[in-house]
Amino acid sequence: MKLLTIYNMSIIKTIICIVLLTWPLSVFSQTGLWKVSEENAKVKNPTETNPKNIAIGKNVFLRSCVACHGQKGDGKGLIQSTNLLTDTFKNNPMGLSITK
Repeated sequence: MKLLTIYNMSIIKTIICIVLLTWPLSVFSQTGLWKVSEENAKVKNPTETNPKNIAIGKNVFLRSCVACHGQKGDGKGLIQSTNLLTDTFKNNPMGLSITK
């Protein structure tokens, strides 16, 4: 029976590292539209649109969303995601757009 050489072990370790480092990217990638129940699709946004809430929303977006959706919301972040500027996203009711 052949024993694994140090060279073969290096290759195996490299492959394992590549898999472990790239796997999360596939887990967090989003494809297609989210499926939302009829009940959740009827949910109305409880947050009033005013300058204070817009500023808070921008702050949340910069902290939590820019990495995937990009600075402009066009889906061109480090981990490419949904383009938030499309009519499909903008014209959907609140529950359908952001409720998973």
